Amino acid sequence: GVIGADGPATLSSLLNVNVVDLDWVSHEYAWVRGWELRIRFGLRYLNDYWSSQADEPFAEAAAGSTIYHQRTTNSNWVIGPHGAVDLRRQLDFWGLAILGFVDFSEGWGRTRQTYSALSTTSAFGIPQGGGASQGTSDAVPVITARLGLSWQPPSFPNIHLFVGGQLDYWWNTGRMGNITTLGYFFDSGLLLRGEWNY
Repeated sequence: GVIGADGPATLSSLLNVNVVDLDWVSHEYAWVRGWELRIRFGLRYLNDYWSSQADEPFAEAAAGSTIYHQRTTNSNWVIGPHGAVDLRRQLDFWGLAILGFVDFSEGWGRTRQTYSALSTTSAFGIPQGGGASQGTSDAVPVITARLGLSWQPPSFPNIHLFVGGQLDYWWNTGRMGNITTLGYFFDSGLLLRGEWNY
């Protein structure tokens, strides 16, 4: 819970992100012993949606601000090119390698925001609600970086497993023109990834 305008309130939030890539990936270049490089270029589609909702007890809101329910949402869809570099340093045992990865995309799409609220009373003495929405088009750059340990089983060279850290940073996901916030967000955490090349 959180402290609302009239006292304790219940806050619930949701974040949903989807990314789809269609890529060309190079062969592994080993120009120095123990080092391997792969590059990729392609087309990326992504969308994200998040919402935040706050609710206060009806009687508590009626005695104060009269607003007992508020909800905001933000959604994007973006399409555009992206490119990545995958660099590995072989450790010469068990098929293990240290892996570094950087990916950057620059897409163009649509952002939409909504706000709604419910009030305990109106001029007619009954609950009422209202809302507003706005949308705009903008570029949404995204950068992704990974660092960790990669495993390529010697008996199965088409399989790659990765465990390590990942950081994603998205710009302009909630931007509404040049007079409002840039609306960026980022996430980081532990990643376990499996890859099969055929």
